[in-house]
Amino acid sequence: MVAIATAGGFSRNFSAGKTKP
Repeated sequence: MVAIATAGGFSRNFSAGKTKP
C-alpha cells in the first residue's frame, strides 16, 4: 500500500514539476 501511495504522489509531483519547472 505504501509503495502504491508513494508512486501516485510521485507521479503527480513529477507531472507538476515538469509542467512548472
